[in-house]
Amino acid sequence: MNIYPAQGTGYLAGLQKFCVECDFAPGEALRQKGVHYRDMYVVARGEVDIDLQLEASQPVAIEVGAGGFVGEIGFLRGTPANADAVARSAVRALQITDQTMAELERSAPELAVDLLRTLAKTAQDRTNTNLTLLADLGLEEEIPDLEILTCRNADMLREAQKLRYRVYCTELGRDSPAADHDQQTIADELDAFGHCFVAVRDSDVIGTIRVNFSREGPLGILEGLYGMAASDRHPATTAISTKFVIDRAYRGGLTAMRLIAQLAQYGDHQGIEECYGDAIPSLIDYYQAMGFEITGEAFFHRENGPSVPIRLDLTRHIEAMSSEAGVRRMLRAYVKSMREAAAAKAVTDAAQQSGETS
Repeated sequence: MNIYPAQGTGYLAGLQKFCVECDFAPGEALRQKGVHYRDMYVVARGEVDIDLQLEASQPVAIEVGAGGFVGEIGFLRGTPANADAVARSAVRALQITDQTMAELERSAPELAVDLLRTLAKTAQDRTNTNLTLLADLGLEEEIPDLEILTCRNADMLREAQKLRYRVYCTELGRDSPAADHDQQTIADELDAFGHCFVAVRDSDVIGTIRVNFSREGPLGILEGLYGMAASDRHPATTAISTKFVIDRAYRGGLTAMRLIAQLAQYGDHQGIEECYGDAIPSLIDYYQAMGFEITGEAFFHRENGPSVPIRLDLTRHIEAMSSEAGVRRMLRAYVKSMREAAAAKAVTDAAQQSGETS
């Protein structure tokens, strides 16, 4: 039995103002594996047993106590429950729904930020799958007839929103509070003043990225999650980049590089000096190779899972970032260093194994 440590319970009192309290008797199920749920729980009192099956491992028994979460991965990602959860003792839990999260973001953004950061710490131990924008870092050859365009009308934007849906909901089997399942699109309030770019090949949208200028509208809780208030350039010359999605068939590097280069060049022309965003942990090295810096604690992204806030100083890196060739040079250097590090590790491991068996 693994005792699942709470990451601090200071947020419980704040959540009680927004959440419905639910009681469960000993032996009563809070979750059944394989079933979809539209909520999650924060345990306020009592203990919950969770039988978690991780990939390529034996089942793991977890005990969740006060301040711990039940059903957060399925709720936040829109996937079925990956474990059975049963009350070990009498349990009182706070129920969180999409409506709860929306109200937290409107009325208590600092509490929402704290909750999402705490969820990221929890999720690192409970899940090991993430959205990977690049299948690998083997930078592929030129894609014929690839164009990078700005979305100049509603129809172009809708194609970008459809690509978001195809990747997040159809390919990865997740849900999103911004998903419209009838229209098969993902659209949110940032689209209203966002500058959206699409990568187009043979009239098909194969990639998209969006930038929002802080001076043009409210960024919601992303401003707090990204740590933007700490910058003396905010909000006059800061921006955020979100909804960076590449079609599965083109995740070899070049499409992503051209979108990033276009966004950097566009932001620079608009007087943007810092661009913020987030990255899943497995891609942090990739972004750092392009000059991005980590700006704060990890948090749980509603579509990508555990994510790390990052920032690019365009005043320092625009010369390299504003062209595909510059981005390619940085990534080639990164790929080379990664391969050299992997080769050195293999030699060290082989030497250690030889010493143990001699």
